[in-house]
Amino acid sequence: MIVAIYARVSTTKQADMNLSIPDQLKQMRKWCEENGHFIAKEYIEPGASATDDKRPVFTEMIDEACQKPPPFEAILVHSFSRFFRNSLESSFYELKLKKAGVSVVSTTQPSGDDDSGFLSRGFYKILDEFFSRENSKHTSRGMRENARQGFFNGNKPLFGYRKKPVDGGAKNRQKYVLEPDPIEAQIIKKIFECYTSGKFSGIKEIATFLNSKNMTRRCEKWSGQTVLQVLSNKAYLGEYFFNKRHGKTGKLRPENEWIKVALEPIIDAELFQKAEKMRKKRAPKTINPSIVSSPILLTGLLKCGTCGSSMTTSTGRSGKYKYYKCSRKTRINAKACDSSAVPMEKLDALILDALSERVFTPEKVKNILTAQKKNGEKASGKLSGAIQQLKNELKKLEEAKNRLYEAVESGFMPLDNSLRERLRFHDNKKQELLSEMASLRQKSEMPLSKLTTSEITAFCAAIRRCLHDIRSLAKSYLQLLVDEIRIEGNTAVMCGSNAALGELVAKKKLGTSLDMCEVPSFKRRGEPCWD
Repeated sequence: MIVAIYARVSTTKQADMNLSIPDQLKQMRKWCEENGHFIAKEYIEPGASATDDKRPVFTEMIDEACQKPPPFEAILVHSFSRFFRNSLESSFYELKLKKAGVSVVSTTQPSGDDDSGFLSRGFYKILDEFFSRENSKHTSRGMRENARQGFFNGNKPLFGYRKKPVDGGAKNRQKYVLEPDPIEAQIIKKIFECYTSGKFSGIKEIATFLNSKNMTRRCEKWSGQTVLQVLSNKAYLGEYFFNKRHGKTGKLRPENEWIKVALEPIIDAELFQKAEKMRKKRAPKTINPSIVSSPILLTGLLKCGTCGSSMTTSTGRSGKYKYYKCSRKTRINAKACDSSAVPMEKLDALILDALSERVFTPEKVKNILTAQKKNGEKASGKLSGAIQQLKNELKKLEEAKNRLYEAVESGFMPLDNSLRERLRFHDNKKQELLSEMASLRQKSEMPLSKLTTSEITAFCAAIRRCLHDIRSLAKSYLQLLVDEIRIEGNTAVMCGSNAALGELVAKKKLGTSLDMCEVPSFKRRGEPCWD
């Protein structure tokens, strides 16, 4: 009989020790020799669980076995647990192979094709699955305890860290903790610095920059997605959790099952929070992604004065020169609008010069702030009422939470997972209310009335430098302060939000530098504006 041999171990650690697979192969080769069988091919799968079919070598073997005609008559395994540890899945694949004329044979668990053989095979499969589940349960329990003691579970540490061997293992078993890797940690810091500097248009540009500098991710290139994963991973703050997700499904476990493991932070809290704030304001729900990622300075701001449509970019026949033109001409045809195309470079320079010389002058800004102050005084009563309403909601929330605690203390309610979820809901709601109150207080306490002429002059000088010296910051300020630029023949009419300008000046007064830690978001319409 022509057979194929399949050998497997569950973990890469077992494969590295190089004990189980050579022994399986030795015994199966000997069995074939004693029984006069010819080995057509050997399939070896190191470090793959048999509880599912996510095994590349196994999949390759099944595909080749189902060819017509099949290249072998049977698949030989040391025991049926090497083939599968799930009785239902095992039966499915055995039936598939049987239809192709291929059987599954074990050298240590003999069974025939009659009824008693069918029964014994079923018994072997159930026992294999039972022992697999038991082993998994005990292994998981041991790994959780290992994490509670502060040790690292796993083979591949998080990028930015490396395994450090330490004492403490029983029976001379080596234990590990994580420590920052000197080279990888510098790359992590560089990612956060690039993102918060405002000098890059987005995560894709950061990924391109890292790849160009050969700052790879363990020999793999960076992508926008992997950069985003770094920026959102709180492990770099030292908040590392084991048992956070289910190993097979990837689903998030209940928070009370997470185990915090001590980890030396790579990023300080201030820098991480700054990046987090920028990510939230750049999220697709907050701002159109094309506005954030596009290198075009006036993306999303230009309107055609003839028909009111948005303006888009185009190139000349040679491809050398770029223009802004009405989008109707692109969508419909060249005669859909009578407006002319405007050279991009010329209009960009014109807009930046106009903002510097006509808007961000001390006199103009002072007049805008005076008008904003009057509007703020009118709205102060509404803000106070809204803050008081939030205080009342917060008080009711605290009372409800206290009643839950009293019920537990009195024995009327058990402290189970359901109650923990309710308490967690109350805590989240409390944080939302506190954040909203802080935002309203900030609006009501903006120190516009205390701004001096010298401070306004310094603000105007700083923002003019940003508009002309750093392209990415210029675009960010335009998105923040300008609502619309309407092109009417040879004239460009700009208008912007008084509130956005007032908030920016107030933050400069409070000590916030003009480094675009406040990333622009969609602006509210219908409020007072400058033009």
